[in-house]
Amino acid sequence: MSEWNANIYDHSFRFVSEYGRELIDLLNPQKGELILDLGCGTGDLTNQIAQRGAVVIGLDQSETMLERARSKYSQLEFQQADATDFCFEKPVDAIFSNAVLHWIPEQEKVIANIYKSLKKGGRFIAELGAKGNVNQIIQAIQNAICKADYKNVPLEEVFYFPSLGEYTSLLEKNGLMVSAAFSFERPTLIENGQADFRDWVNIFGILFFQNVPVSKRAKIIDSAVAEMLDNLAEDERHYADYVRLRIVARKP
Repeated sequence: MSEWNANIYDHSFRFVSEYGRELIDLLNPQKGELILDLGCGTGDLTNQIAQRGAVVIGLDQSETMLERARSKYSQLEFQQADATDFCFEKPVDAIFSNAVLHWIPEQEKVIANIYKSLKKGGRFIAELGAKGNVNQIIQAIQNAICKADYKNVPLEEVFYFPSLGEYTSLLEKNGLMVSAAFSFERPTLIENGQADFRDWVNIFGILFFQNVPVSKRAKIIDSAVAEMLDNLAEDERHYADYVRLRIVARKP
């Protein structure tokens, strides 16, 4: 994963954390519980969990995002670690993850760490991109790269967007019991149209440009954004075609 611009993330993509508030209700944090926020980003949801009375540790791979989180919530604990390789001496009551796991192809390693880190009876609450997530955005990027005569990077090398059946089977194969799982479409307003779509590509979609020289990327991104503006318009507004997967599971 490339390093993200935490300021742009907080400004243009506030909806990532805002939608995560519903997930906190599913988590239902209790006073005194020890909870891990896996992929905490800039810490907004970590803080909201803490406000419910839980003891929370925010974990993220990006030091840039963690620096932003620490500057906003200095009273909370944040650690840098990889989701495929983290370990805590004391098992946690719950692991929470919002809009993170679809960045990690090595899901069995992640799930093994989640299982290992949970107490017996501990719960795992997560939301991630599901099969078909941001399909039109990705198609616009790949079309623009192809038209410019560069080789496309396959979707599976950038994102992991599983179907509901695929992901629940993977969790259960690795020891977690799934009590609830559902996928749903969530068209998401892109408030500033062209500027925000460009930011989306530069933050979330830049790994698709691995075969494109840096000096050539801006023009291709402009072409991709133009297609997004055409295909994702509704009533003079623009909506990203998000599809999400929500999971509630426990360690037996």
